[in-house]
Amino acid sequence: MEDKGKKKEIGIFPGKPVNGTDEYGKRAGKTFGISAIIAAVFFLFNPEIIYIDVLPDAVGFLLILLGLRRMRDICAYIEESYRKFRNMLIVSAVKILTVIWLFGVNQYERPTVMLLLTFVFGVIDIIWLIPAWNALFDGMTYLADTCGGTAPLRQGKRTASCSYSDTMKRFTAVFVVLKAILTTLPEFSVMSEQLYDDKVMDWYRFIGLFRGAAAIVLLIFGIVWLVRIVRYFRSLIKDEEFISGLHGKYNTEILPKKGLFTCRRIALVMTLFCAAALLTLDITVDRVNLIPDVLSAAFFAAAFVSVRKIYSGWKYGAAASVLYGAVSTAGWIAENNFHLAEWGLFADNLNYRFEDRQVWTNPSVYEAFWKFYPIKIAEGAVFAVVAVFFFLAVKKVIFSHCGYIPETLDEKYRENRLKDIRRELLTKLYVCIAAAGLLAVSGAISNLIATYSEYLISEIWYLVDAALSIVFLITCARLAGAVNEEAESRYMLE
Repeated sequence: MEDKGKKKEIGIFPGKPVNGTDEYGKRAGKTFGISAIIAAVFFLFNPEIIYIDVLPDAVGFLLILLGLRRMRDICAYIEESYRKFRNMLIVSAVKILTVIWLFGVNQYERPTVMLLLTFVFGVIDIIWLIPAWNALFDGMTYLADTCGGTAPLRQGKRTASCSYSDTMKRFTAVFVVLKAILTTLPEFSVMSEQLYDDKVMDWYRFIGLFRGAAAIVLLIFGIVWLVRIVRYFRSLIKDEEFISGLHGKYNTEILPKKGLFTCRRIALVMTLFCAAALLTLDITVDRVNLIPDVLSAAFFAAAFVSVRKIYSGWKYGAAASVLYGAVSTAGWIAENNFHLAEWGLFADNLNYRFEDRQVWTNPSVYEAFWKFYPIKIAEGAVFAVVAVFFFLAVKKVIFSHCGYIPETLDEKYRENRLKDIRRELLTKLYVCIAAAGLLAVSGAISNLIATYSEYLISEIWYLVDAALSIVFLITCARLAGAVNEEAESRYMLE
């Protein structure tokens, strides 16, 4: 008789632990990431008003990526799904940024822009999100066929002709299409407002009613989808043979490939640096920068933490990034207090406190300017320090993990070829750091240049600053691509 006091041992690979551990000591988890997917759907089921989401889809897609990050290594379908959900995460991030921008649009043009953006994002959801879910369900079916388990394959009483995964695939596709249509449809009422005919009904007057009705329908359907998809993934977790098979396949086929994890870490680090470069871009509405540099500092700090296994000076880079975030936040607040008497962002009539052109003609404005401007200079200086640590971290990655030369070749040739590879990567790194240096100088002097209103340069300097941010992003992206390619080349035969 089985001892009930002992936990039942599951596993189809004798001698292999159920919970796999990769080289960083992280547990694959008892549910192999499926619990993260269950948490994700709670951010995806709710309706959207216009395309504004109370529970951000970006959080849901991020949780799905976290749940699939190991499963994708053992299934090509899941790898495809992972890439598509990653695209959706980027789209969701852009969506959040456009929401911020939207309220800076002229109030008369705003309804038409809402229709355009809602339609565009709805089409993107249909094109990318449905294939992402389809690949995910196909992957579960494939894994059940190859690793064992019956939950993804079982047939219900009402779905005798197709598997559980196929049923959920179809229902999810219907939900995505319905959500895109019902979110967009109310916004088309704005077209009746554009007709200059007194006999035509202005349906946009009832936009609140239309949006509310659509939201109620979507909420009902979304709750049904939520319940069904949670049940589906819970059934996978309860299928011990399925979960055990995933762990066994991962432990035997993936864990020995240490170079794979190194390449993944390098790719993550370079992606975080690119995200930090992107967030240096300043978008100003009503004298307020909508993308404070503290966001860029957060991604720099995350990149340095991620590179800790490779670069021993990561703590200094992370500390400099935190300092950069603190100084940039102080500068952002001080600059807003200088320009605005009240923080009525996006209001139709703002009360401005001081104008830049008054600095050299009004003593009180001059005094207020020099109270906050030194903080902006310090912000540029600290950013330059962060850029130096960025240079040192990427240089360490280049010399430690980039470039593969077959050992069968002549030793002298191998040394020369390795030097050429490093020289090419370092050249891209130097260009990137030069762009960062110019951006630091531009940020430090931009407020001062704005005070010389009689010169054209004060009117166009924001374009110069934006151009330098874009150049920094492009050079960082090119550097990241080259570093990732050489790292993969080095470990491709492992």
